[in-house]
Amino acid sequence: MKNNKTRLTALFLAAMVSHTVPTDVQAQETATLPPLMEQMLEEAYARGQGFFDETVKAMLSIRPGLAEAIRAKIAGLRQAGDVPTTAPEQGPSSVPAGAEQDTTEGLFGWDSRIELGVSSSSGDTNDQSAHLGFELKRVFSDRWDHSLSVDVDLERANSITSRERYYADYALYYRSADKWFGFAFAQAEDDRFSGYDYEFSESIGVGYSIYKRDDLEWDVQGGPGLRQTKNLLNGAKTHFAGFANSRISYQITENLLGINKTKTFIGSDRFSLRNELELQATISESLSAQFSLLFNYDSKVPLGSAKLDTLTRASLVYSF
Repeated sequence: MKNNKTRLTALFLAAMVSHTVPTDVQAQETATLPPLMEQMLEEAYARGQGFFDETVKAMLSIRPGLAEAIRAKIAGLRQAGDVPTTAPEQGPSSVPAGAEQDTTEGLFGWDSRIELGVSSSSGDTNDQSAHLGFELKRVFSDRWDHSLSVDVDLERANSITSRERYYADYALYYRSADKWFGFAFAQAEDDRFSGYDYEFSESIGVGYSIYKRDDLEWDVQGGPGLRQTKNLLNGAKTHFAGFANSRISYQITENLLGINKTKTFIGSDRFSLRNELELQATISESLSAQFSLLFNYDSKVPLGSAKLDTLTRASLVYSF
């Protein structure tokens, strides 16, 4: 990846800082910046803008409780009048308050991935089909981040379309504490063979990080929501519903990652659940192989549609 060497060096320095402080002390951060971290910031500032940006982001990620103290130190360095040297290959750059924006990595500052593969399905259809998907993520600061994902499944067999599904979701997060966060979520789905012309869902609420370790992360979230649907028999309707979401990420081995994502909408007369299990095997720095198993259950579907659909995929994923 672009600037990968700089990022790895910065993360290593920040990790050293994390391990010099006992866990019970980190849990009770104060506004005082440890002398070692001050020295690292000063040295990173002197080494150049790119290295300084990566060091600040890494420190904010590992020691979020010291965000205000880190910002204060950055302000002090600026007031001293010493502007860090920008590496020639990086071009002009600046650090917003608290190094809040990342414009040096990914596509225009976004972490991006494209997925391409084949799939087989059962339920409403029994086919093999091509799949295309992409995902964008961006962290704006130690508190704000958001993501956008899109999936497309298409198939034509003997000049007849047997599967045509489009799905997209967007999520915005505000993290005000170590484990609690707020969110806004929206999704849209158009599945030609589901019995619905379209489905839209929106929700806002709060979430909690149950686990936050190097090898294991588990976030849950929930809140009130709305769902808009349309089919030929009932026309367009809007329903109130409760929304619940769970995401578990587990680093099984150095090169094998497991992810389980569950989204649930619960209404007065309808219950739907979407669960996706992914196994990602690293091939190279930017390329990985992915196996996905998707379950989509809906308690109330139009006549002629199945309540449970399953979908399996084998894909190649390129990250940039």
